[in-house]
Amino acid sequence: MAEDASIPSDHESLYSPGATLWLTPHVPPKPYGLSYYPAPHNLTTDEMGPPKEDSGLSQMDRAFKYPPHDFDETKQSDDNGRVQLEVVAVLAGGVGMAYSRGPQKLKCKVLKTPSPDPEKREYEPLNVGDLVVAKVHDPLFYPRVGDGFDILYKLTTRADMGLSDETGAYKQLFEKGITGYPHLAPQYYGTWTAGVKSTNPKFRGRTRHVGIVLIEYVDGVSLDQLFVRNSQCIAVPRPGPVKVSSTSDPVELTLEFRLETMAQLLSGCCRQYHDGVTHCVIEPENIIISIRKENQQPRVALVGNTAGLVDHLMSKPTRAYARFAHPPHPYFRFSIFRLETFLGWIPAEWKRGKSRHTPGLFKWYFETFGMPDSDRFTCFRRLKEPRDKPAPQHDYSLEEAFGAMDIESMN
Repeated sequence: MAEDASIPSDHESLYSPGATLWLTPHVPPKPYGLSYYPAPHNLTTDEMGPPKEDSGLSQMDRAFKYPPHDFDETKQSDDNGRVQLEVVAVLAGGVGMAYSRGPQKLKCKVLKTPSPDPEKREYEPLNVGDLVVAKVHDPLFYPRVGDGFDILYKLTTRADMGLSDETGAYKQLFEKGITGYPHLAPQYYGTWTAGVKSTNPKFRGRTRHVGIVLIEYVDGVSLDQLFVRNSQCIAVPRPGPVKVSSTSDPVELTLEFRLETMAQLLSGCCRQYHDGVTHCVIEPENIIISIRKENQQPRVALVGNTAGLVDHLMSKPTRAYARFAHPPHPYFRFSIFRLETFLGWIPAEWKRGKSRHTPGLFKWYFETFGMPDSDRFTCFRRLKEPRDKPAPQHDYSLEEAFGAMDIESMN
């Protein structure tokens, strides 16, 4: 449609390096949209779907028509609570050869911070000069029609679901104290909205609002950029010293280095499971590898938390680890089949056809993490009471899994 011809120029105007964004605090609904979650109490199924009267509207019209759900107009005039960002670089999205529909990921510098509120600590406070990633759930840059089950939802609902799902995951991880270094999740700096305008003359003088999640900027590269795949889809690490972080020396992607990154990833995921968040897309493109300047050691960060399920917010919470004092051992959560996209980054020979019996992987697990009943991971003595909230609806029988392990054959 004619109005949508200005979408590329809007992106350049709003999100190019040098552009500024003013953010206002936003409390989105709890995660929704996925079948695991209930719908918001104040949103019907019909309201989430594309209404017939919108069929003739352009994407631009729809983006202006629907603000983020639970948007609070009264907060827009409170300058004390606002954040100002300057866009430094577009990390993902963007109009051009690298354009991808969906959330826009922007590297930003903090120019202004909100006045501190000692009564609330729902996210890590910002400092002027901080570098952050603004994940902008702007419906103008989402696919006009969703894929799969997303086709049931209107454009702006899909953007809002992404905002709510990601916020829910990061809030849970922050409340559990496992965001920011040395943890797997980047630091969480809150959820906001930004008022934006259009270059299209038809919308002159009008403002629409988009949802934004702010997280820590991790100076690194995604894992999928550190290898190429051969004809068997095995990851082949890039040869020679590789520049991973802008402030560190290039590193050799040795087996020792690669296994250290996997150890951080898997132990971090298990800690997140224990604290009630399950990341459903643990893939190389969602993993950031960086190098700590002070000790030249790798740091691993798992992003893409629109794919993070928050257990206690689900319609039927599992409470799987509520009665265990420690996280599950990676042995119980990561078979070789869950790690297939990492073959080559980890030794490809660890996979033995279709067999689940993988002595090489098991040996590394126990050498790296210790035995499953160690003080670090899940013990088999269940707590008398859950760590918090009601008892689980069902438990995982880890004793049976441990009894089935063939330890002798791994030596």
